Amino acid sequence: MDTEKISKFIATTRTKIGLTQKELADKIGVSDKTISKWETGKSLPDISYYESLCNALNIKVNELLSGEALTEDVYLQKAETNFVEIIRENGFSKNKVIIRLFAGLSLFIGTSILIGILSKSNFTDVFLDLYDLPTFIILLFINLGAAIISGKRTMDDILTLLRYISIPTGVLLTIVSLAMAATEISDITNLAAYLVVSLLATLYGIIEYIIVIILSRRFN
Repeated sequence: MDTEKISKFIATTRTKIGLTQKELADKIGVSDKTISKWETGKSLPDISYYESLCNALNIKVNELLSGEALTEDVYLQKAETNFVEIIRENGFSKNKVIIRLFAGLSLFIGTSILIGILSKSNFTDVFLDLYDLPTFIILLFINLGAAIISGKRTMDDILTLLRYISIPTGVLLTIVSLAMAATEISDITNLAAYLVVSLLATLYGIIEYIIVIILSRRFN
């Protein structure tokens, strides 16, 4: 495929229909930096974005791969060549999906095992130590697993995803920690201490969010 031709076609078509890079990015579910890379030829859209990109630009996939608007008679001629390209790329994409799923699920399973080990230990002692390494590892594994399974391919897209999930993941861990603690607390006077420790997971999520924002600005 002609990278330069496709890139220019995406840019001119977007401009023609009156969309900004940010508006097109929101329609597809990527960052505006990714759109910029597509339009400058630094990278091309992955096959998984073909349908949503073409729908947003009101073009056909065959036209996207050809890098130009096609008349009816030329459309069929281009279709065969582009079809072969799609099959070839689809094979690579399937392998990537399998690898992503395996890696992501491995992280989730590892996180589940870690939580299980902690819950079967002396929970009072372990829970009060969760502010240290275990909570951070759990939060990190969950977010890494989500990033891998999501299939985000560029640093911009990964940081955008992490910006959306970092705080909710921390809140989720806080809720899970409180639920686990509720089954173990025998002395109600310790409730405040457990609550404070549980909220640390949310705090870590907020800290992660701030770090992601800083990294995003550095990539700007």
